[in-house]
Amino acid sequence: MADHVQHEQIDSQARCARPEQSVADLPLERRAIHVKTVQVSWGKPMFDVDKFRRDVERTEAALRAKFHRDSGDLASLMRHAGRRLPPRAHRAAEEIERAQQLAGHPKLAKQLDQDSLKQPFRRIDAAVAAYDGKDHRKGLLLGVLSSMAFNVLVFVALLIAFARWQGLF
Repeated sequence: MADHVQHEQIDSQARCARPEQSVADLPLERRAIHVKTVQVSWGKPMFDVDKFRRDVERTEAALRAKFHRDSGDLASLMRHAGRRLPPRAHRAAEEIERAQQLAGHPKLAKQLDQDSLKQPFRRIDAAVAAYDGKDHRKGLLLGVLSSMAFNVLVFVALLIAFARWQGLF
C-alpha cells in the first residue's frame, strides 16, 4: 500500500504547476481529485464483515463439536450449552449477537470495531476449550451416587431407630 500511496504522491506532484508545489498547496477543487485516488486509513481500520462472519462460524463449529449439536446459530448453541459455560461466555455471546445485527447493515457495520470484538471470541473459545464433558458427566454421576448414599444412610438410621422403638433390636 505504501507503494500505491507513494505513486499517487509522485503523480500529484507531477500535476502541480511547479515541481516544488505539493498537494497541500493546491486549491481545494484540485485537491479533491487527489484525495479520491489515495487510499489512506484515518484512525481505526474498516470493519471486515467477512472476517467477522468467519469468526462467528468458527465459534459456532467449536460449540457444535463440543456439545454434540448438528445445527443452530450462536444464540441457540449458547442456550444449549446453558450453565456448562460461565456467565462471562454468555455475555460475550450477547455482545457478538449485537454485533451480528449491526454487521448485517452496511452503514451500521461502520460503527463496529474489529479489535474490540476479538475479546468476546477469545472468551467463548477459552470457555469451550476449558469445558470437559467427561468430567461434567463424572460430576453428575458422583452427585447422584452421593445423594443415593445419603438417602440409604438415612433409611438405615430410621430402620434402626424403629427397630429399637419396637424392641426388636
